[in-house]
Amino acid sequence: MRLHSLMTTGLTVCFMTANVYGQELRPKAVALPVVVEKPDQPSQLVFPDGRVATLMMSKNAVEMITLPMEITENLCRPQAQLPKCHYEFVLRQETANYLWTTHSDPSRVGKRLEMINGSIEQGNYKTLEDLSLPITNYYRPLSPQLDLGLPPDRIVCDHFAWLPSNASTGVVKMKIWSGEIMFSNFETGVNENQTMFSYSSLDWQLGGQTLELKKVGRSNSAFLFPPLLATSAIIFEDGLDTCQINIGSDIAKISSIARSQKNEHLVLPAPSFVRVTGLASNLYNSIRFFIKENVYTPETFR
Repeated sequence: MRLHSLMTTGLTVCFMTANVYGQELRPKAVALPVVVEKPDQPSQLVFPDGRVATLMMSKNAVEMITLPMEITENLCRPQAQLPKCHYEFVLRQETANYLWTTHSDPSRVGKRLEMINGSIEQGNYKTLEDLSLPITNYYRPLSPQLDLGLPPDRIVCDHFAWLPSNASTGVVKMKIWSGEIMFSNFETGVNENQTMFSYSSLDWQLGGQTLELKKVGRSNSAFLFPPLLATSAIIFEDGLDTCQINIGSDIAKISSIARSQKNEHLVLPAPSFVRVTGLASNLYNSIRFFIKENVYTPETFR
């Protein structure tokens, strides 16, 4: 009995000792920064050491944009004379990035985050790439209660006999408006049209020579921009039925708008509808990579 008791005690001590040493040898999990996006508040990057970076935006003047809009095929009223149309909308070309709002070094407050570029020992840092935000009325589904401060988009034509027959009521309903662009399929190598913009439940008010945008019900797009690409299709509600009208525009014009001059002076907290986690952006992709376990250290960002 004494031998059994002694062996049991010895095994227990050995197990406890091994467990203690195992805990000492196992690396502790590193607390990681998190992206915090609460309702009605700007996006924030919160660090375990108490530092906080807040997504801030520029304050740019609005710009009136006119895009060509050609009816290329009318399956709603095939016999109607083709109109001469253009699309008018107001654009705010904003810039956004994370600025330090809480930092142990007061000199860093109000400055953009910098991310390590190379090894920690080298001490080289680079500023995170700004997020470009063309603000348009197509942001409305993300935050219906928010006043974007933009006048309604307008379709201006020399006549509207091309619209479905129920347009005479004054309210024109687009079930879907989607824009496509040709990409090379990386799996097959074949060029094919892929949807870039897709919106549903759009209401327009008809008056004189204009259609005025009143509502965008839903967006299925990463880029919230009028869906006027080289090819786009509108599915109209026509009573109990639907019909389609195809549109052509100038992709070069849209590309030039995207490259227009932006104000890089960030002065305003970004509104809550700007969520980096929901945008296809290099800004968020960079952050997401460097806040991973086994990658992040407190020196990763400064």
